[in-house]
Amino acid sequence: MTPLDFLLTRRSFPILTAPAPSNDQINTLMQAALRAPDHGNLKPFRFLVCEGEKLTQLGELYARGMQQSGETDSVKLERAKGLPLRAPMVLIAVARIQNNPKIPAQEQLLTAGLATFQLINAAQAMGFGSYWRTGDIAYNPAIWQLLGLTDGEQVIGYVYVGTIKGEPKDTGAAPTPDSIWRYV
Repeated sequence: MTPLDFLLTRRSFPILTAPAPSNDQINTLMQAALRAPDHGNLKPFRFLVCEGEKLTQLGELYARGMQQSGETDSVKLERAKGLPLRAPMVLIAVARIQNNPKIPAQEQLLTAGLATFQLINAAQAMGFGSYWRTGDIAYNPAIWQLLGLTDGEQVIGYVYVGTIKGEPKDTGAAPTPDSIWRYV
């Protein structure tokens, strides 16, 4: 498969099972993340790796953070506990925004997103599936605090990684001429 074919066929896989990437494979994923465009070489991102018993602990952390934010619905809290168990590994993508007069926060956030996407592409190139999940749990400051994030850090998503089981997520229709804007 050519690199272009790879990019044109990349998909998200919401149903994942064991095995997850090994430690050496995780290191490769991190090396791919480091290749993201990064103005000023700030490395405004990091990844927290959760697997095994840490997945259960992460679900408990989700529920605690939701409660601290005012959630009282026991069904939602129980559902949150099970979310990390959808895959054998969850990589928590964290943006680390730094004060820099030449590199605005938005550009750093974009770099963190690109690093996460590099990691996702590397996982697929190694034969694993992945799924980038966000939602209220990703953007909850109480959960950020429970994760031990520091000032300037924020979760930008949870990347579920594992062996592909089931079909990829439908990507929808191909772009139409109306959706492509050209400057002429």
